[in-house]
Amino acid sequence: MLFDFYLNLPSYSLYHKLHPNFYVPGYTETLALVSGVKVVSLKSDLSEVDIEYRNKFYLEKPYYYIPVKRGKENYGFILKGSKKPTPRDGIINYLIFNLDALDYNFPFIILVEGIKDSYPLLALNLPVISMLTTTVSIDFISLTKSLKKDIIFIPDNDLAGKKSIIQWEKICLKNKIRYLPFSITGCKDFGDWFDVNYRFIVKNNIDRLLILLNNLFCLSISNNLN
Repeated sequence: MLFDFYLNLPSYSLYHKLHPNFYVPGYTETLALVSGVKVVSLKSDLSEVDIEYRNKFYLEKPYYYIPVKRGKENYGFILKGSKKPTPRDGIINYLIFNLDALDYNFPFIILVEGIKDSYPLLALNLPVISMLTTTVSIDFISLTKSLKKDIIFIPDNDLAGKKSIIQWEKICLKNKIRYLPFSITGCKDFGDWFDVNYRFIVKNNIDRLLILLNNLFCLSISNNLN
């Protein structure tokens, strides 16, 4: 029933075409860059959702329905509305945003914490995944190891982010995964791109990141963000 419910939801593009005033700061811009996002609209009938999932949904609509998927495999979903927390449901060790980035043709994966944090990197077509937490997923690490991907970890510039660096280092060392932390300076995270007072600082941080990636992996990625 849940999959049928998802299939019948209006797509991101269709809903925004009909309702251009629907806006969730940062998320509306970010979700435009990935596939599969739909909207739980005013017309959506939550009685069609399995009882075991129904309590995950907001009563107040509209809001985004973000599938957690890799190719044709679906692992769960994330919901995001205006000024609301972000409920999630699914296989917790794979419950991350933009899992499809695992299959991008890059030798590395960039990990950030929040969905908005991924926006500038998605705009540059980089393989970025949002973990939605600072907790290390053993299953995700095992998957990364099997794909032989380096991890570029970009934690939030706060206490929790600094603690997570130590955790990631231990896990990656144990699993013999090449791990490279990247420290943000001058702002909390890349999600500050949506604050005009911090945009220049975020852009400078991204310039530093691109220099690192270009040097390490013999790339020529340029920062064309405005």
